Amino acid sequence: MMFKKVLLVNDDGIYHSAFKATVDAFKRLGCEITICAPLNAQSAKSHAIEIRNTFEVIKIDIFEGAEAYAIDSTPADCVRFAKYYLNWEGDLVVSGVNDGLNLGDDILYSGTVAAAIEAGIRGYNALALSASVAHPENCTDMLEDILKFIEDNKLYDKWCIWSFNIHQDSKGFKFAKQGCVYFDTYFAKDETGKFAQLGHPQHELDIDKDSDVYLYHQGYSPYSAITYDKSIAKFEK
Repeated sequence: MMFKKVLLVNDDGIYHSAFKATVDAFKRLGCEITICAPLNAQSAKSHAIEIRNTFEVIKIDIFEGAEAYAIDSTPADCVRFAKYYLNWEGDLVVSGVNDGLNLGDDILYSGTVAAAIEAGIRGYNALALSASVAHPENCTDMLEDILKFIEDNKLYDKWCIWSFNIHQDSKGFKFAKQGCVYFDTYFAKDETGKFAQLGHPQHELDIDKDSDVYLYHQGYSPYSAITYDKSIAKFEK
């Protein structure tokens, strides 16, 4: 396997069970692991970084044989800390396994995907992993298949981030474009007068057969190429 030295990050927090399973999976593969993950859950924080306030970094000893840092900031900052403070150099940055899918529009909000994009900006090969199962740690059993698929298809010959949404009963990997996740969004006020933003995804409304949303619900594990360049190279009226 070409990936020997790996940085692991996530957005669910360093103590999340799915993250521990990811760490254990890379250990089984014989990788040298460094861990920089948020102290607390940072889901839907997207690509935010902290530039106005200080934050705490705690070196912890909960993953045997791995150097681990709990960072009281965002997923993107976890990658930045590894790059600019630890001077980490290695083969691959892996963000996840996220506890929940990152399909369609959710790519824009995902702290998991943002950490992988930050890694790409900093010149690393990067991979975002997401799953929607009762126990997302079970999906780490597919990790070796994913890494082999990446190697066999030379995906890292191209300048982009790869985002995989792992289906628990996967029929296989399918390349996908970003689809649409429709939400029935609404705001609700609690007894204190504060508002919560609520809603449920309506995946069935995306009927584009090339989209990540559609392919996932056909039983595949869709993977998508993502770049941080949001400009349109050519615009025609």
